[in-house]
Amino acid sequence: KNVDPVIKNMSYKSFVGFRNKITCINKFSMMQVNVRGINEYSKFEKFKIMLSSLNYKLDIIVLGETKLKPTFPKSLYNLQGYDMYVSCRKCYKNSAGKLIGGGGLIVYVKKEIIVTVHETFSNTFEKIKLDIYQNEKKLKILAYYRPPESQKIKNIDEFLRDVEDELSSGSDRIMLVGDVNIDLNENCRHACEYKNLLR
Repeated sequence: KNVDPVIKNMSYKSFVGFRNKITCINKFSMMQVNVRGINEYSKFEKFKIMLSSLNYKLDIIVLGETKLKPTFPKSLYNLQGYDMYVSCRKCYKNSAGKLIGGGGLIVYVKKEIIVTVHETFSNTFEKIKLDIYQNEKKLKILAYYRPPESQKIKNIDEFLRDVEDELSSGSDRIMLVGDVNIDLNENCRHACEYKNLLR
């Protein structure tokens, strides 16, 4: 509801544009990226190089659509100076017997930040909820990934109910981040409901 106008109107497609426009000196900072699979380790190394080019250290980093399986070696994806919280989608075998995964979230929180983490399990989306405590104030952060193939009305309704429950929980400082695959330019019921929830 109270979004920094610089961030709200930012239309940069390149990270360089992002890096040059945003400064986070003495401010809470967070970045969310849909990595579309970070299971290739070289992609994670490129991401670390990108982060190292910033002139400040972000407080929270959210990676969506990681495509990591529950059995992945988490230690490979540590970031120095951060605690890591992971939500992987359960894998299943398709008709050919191949193990299918996808989705997933990783949330990195700077080590000096006091945080309580709540993980939610759903068959249609991933969510990591964090309660951040700074200056005796609580900020609730909701990180989501909802895959585009979950377009069944029941699946979208389940996601919207979860968002509504979180937003009506009484906390006045909430940040919702992630890739939820709802086109806000569409004039359909679900897009309208989602926009109304965020007002």
